[in-house]
Amino acid sequence: MFLINMIHHFKSTLNIKNINLFGLITVLLINFSNAQEHKEYYPNGNIKEIGKLENGNKAGEWKLYYENGKLSRVEQYSNGSGTGEWKYYHENGKLSDIGAYKVGDRTGLWKSYHENGQLKQIGKYSNGKHISEWKWYHKNGQLQQIGEFKDGNQTGLWKTYHENGQLEQIGKYIDNEVNGEWKTFYDNGKLQKSGRYSRGKALDEWKFYHKNGKLSGIGKYVDNEVNGEWKTYHENGSVYQIRIWENGKFMNIISCFDNKGNPLDKGTLLNGNGTAKQYHENSQLSEIGEYSNGNANGEWKIYHANGSVYQIRVWENGKFMNIVSCFDNKGNPLDKGTLLNGNGTVNYYHENGSLTETKKYKDGLVQE
Repeated sequence: MFLINMIHHFKSTLNIKNINLFGLITVLLINFSNAQEHKEYYPNGNIKEIGKLENGNKAGEWKLYYENGKLSRVEQYSNGSGTGEWKYYHENGKLSDIGAYKVGDRTGLWKSYHENGQLKQIGKYSNGKHISEWKWYHKNGQLQQIGEFKDGNQTGLWKTYHENGQLEQIGKYIDNEVNGEWKTFYDNGKLQKSGRYSRGKALDEWKFYHKNGKLSGIGKYVDNEVNGEWKTYHENGSVYQIRIWENGKFMNIISCFDNKGNPLDKGTLLNGNGTAKQYHENSQLSEIGEYSNGNANGEWKIYHANGSVYQIRVWENGKFMNIVSCFDNKGNPLDKGTLLNGNGTVNYYHENGSLTETKKYKDGLVQE
C-alpha cells in the first residue's frame, strides 16, 4: 500500500496522467532488490563483517570485526571501489589508521597509531602512492624516521633515529635506491659503519666500528658483494682475523688472534671449503660451522661467552634454513622463532636472555 501511495504522489507531483503504473512498480522493485545487506560470521557466531551490496558490488558503509567482537575497521564504498574516510582499529579499541580513499586508491593525509595511542606514522598519498614528506615515530613518541617520496619512490635525504633520539642512520635515495655515502650510528652517538652505494649496490671501502669507537672491520665491496681482503679487529684495536672473500663467498681465513695477539685455531677453511671458527672477546668459541664453495652449509653451533650453547642453526648453500634450538647463557630454552625450510622468523637475544630483535626470512634470506 505504501508503494502504491508513493507512486500516486509521484504522478501527481509531476502532473503525469498516463504513466505506466506496472512499469514503475517493476523499476522500483528492481532497484530495491539490487540493494542487499551482506553479513558474514565467525565460527563462534560473532559478526565478521556487515555491509550493503548493490549489483554485487560493495556500497556505502562496511564494518569489519575481530573474532572477539571488537571493531576492526570501518570502510566506505561506491560502485565497489573504496571511497571517503576509512578507519582501522587495534584489538584494544584504539585507532590504528585513518585516511581517505578515492576510486579505490589511498589519497590525501593518512595517519597511523601505535597500540598505546602514540602517533606511528604520518604522510600523504596521491593515487595510492606515497608523496612528499613522511614521518615515523617510536612508541615513546620520539621521531623514528623522516624522508621524502616522489611518485611512490624514496628520494633525497633520509634519517632514522634511535628511541633515545640519537641519530641512527643517514643517507640519500634516488628512485627508491640507496645512493652515495651512508652512515649508521650506535645509540650512544658513536659511528657504527660507513660506506658508499651506487644505485642500491654497496661498493668500494666500508668501515665498521665497535661501540667504543674502535675500528672493528674494514674491506671492500664490488657490485654489492664483499671482495678481497677484509680485516677485523678486537675492541682494544688489535687484529682479530684476516679473511679473504671472492664475490660474496668466504674463501679463506689467513690468521686469527685473541685480543693479546696470541694465535687462535682458525679452522680448516681453504679455497671456500672447510670449517670456520669465530671467537668472543674472551677467546671463548662463539661459532663453528662448515663452508662449501664459500657458502655456509650444514649444522652450525653458536655459543655464549661463558661457553654454553646459544643456538643451533642449519644452512644450505649460504641460506639460513632452520633454527633447531635457542638457549640463554644458563641453558634455559628461549623462543627461537618460526623459521622452517628457509621461511619464518628468528629471534635474537642478549646473553641474559632479553630479546634484542626479530628478523624475517624468506627462502633462507633475511628480509629488510
